[in-house]
Amino acid sequence: GARLFERRPSGYVPTPAGEALAATARQIRDEVAAVERRVLGADLQLTGTVRITTTDTLAHSLLPAALAGLAATHPTVGLELTTTNALLSLTHRDADVAVRPSAQPPPNLVGHKIATLGFAPYAAPRYLRAHPARRDLAAHRWIGPDDGLAGTAVGRWMRRTLPAAPLAARADSFTTLARLAAAGLGVAALPCYLGDGWPGLRRVRGRLADVTTELWVLTHADL
Repeated sequence: GARLFERRPSGYVPTPAGEALAATARQIRDEVAAVERRVLGADLQLTGTVRITTTDTLAHSLLPAALAGLAATHPTVGLELTTTNALLSLTHRDADVAVRPSAQPPPNLVGHKIATLGFAPYAAPRYLRAHPARRDLAAHRWIGPDDGLAGTAVGRWMRRTLPAAPLAARADSFTTLARLAAAGLGVAALPCYLGDGWPGLRRVRGRLADVTTELWVLTHADL
């Protein structure tokens, strides 16, 4: 019979009783998730479903062959792949394994750095016929990351190096940036593993020396 919410012109807000109930519920959720992780971590049999979270660029290019090899080696393991630029919570088991570019992985996760990723500027041949590759990078028409990718190595590099460069478009995904560049809209800075294999793209320059990040495979310590 306790009143948990108050209705106000701006919407519903929790009462002190509602706040207390929510805090207790969060503690219960965390405890249940911790027990679940510990039990799963003690099970050494390679069976069941593994949820993997990664970016759309890795899912598009590198991961399919790796996952096919995993499936062939461990046929009793089922795979669920989630592609998102947001790091899903491994603490609450939104995913079991994260394959992520990261300069500094979260401290509550464990794993391995498996590569250092390089980046380069790419454009379509028809764009480069009208805009010679040798011109200064700031003089090119760019396709840039939007706020969703502002924290990436490319987002930081563009703010630092090309703050006034004209932008033909923005996008929240490197896969979308690659598609727009291949359509001739302009130049996009892309991970080399994506841009080098993308049909209809070629490098405008060599690798950008001051743009790198690390690729990690991460999971929760309990798992």
